[in-house]
Amino acid sequence: MIPLEFGGVAKFSGLYCCRNDSSLTLESDAAELGELFGYSAEEIKTDYHNSILELVNEEAREKLLSKLAEQLSVSDDIEWIFPAFHKNGEMLWVLNRGHRVRRENGQESLYGLLVDITKLKYEYDAEKNEVSELQEL
Repeated sequence: MIPLEFGGVAKFSGLYCCRNDSSLTLESDAAELGELFGYSAEEIKTDYHNSILELVNEEAREKLLSKLAEQLSVSDDIEWIFPAFHKNGEMLWVLNRGHRVRRENGQESLYGLLVDITKLKYEYDAEKNEVSELQEL
């Protein structure tokens, strides 16, 4: 886990490498992602089939794959925010930043960093609501 600082609040991240397939199948050790989501590497392997996509909130999966395809159609860089659930049931908001690498055999992999931005997102949403309320007045 890599501690990151956003506005004085420590957030934790997980590094990953996955295949650019329909499940975003992990090629790297799931231990770091496990810490981020509260699962053991074994739970990610058995319960989530080593799939980053299966860790994403089910309603957001199709949108995420669509956004991924859209971004990769113009660049090798990817970035999106998605909702997921921590093992304890809490909703997480996760920022993904990554890069596509094409191997000699034609296989594509995504290397990236997942960052828990939950607190920042809730602070942003609250501020946005406050501004909207003030504009209405």
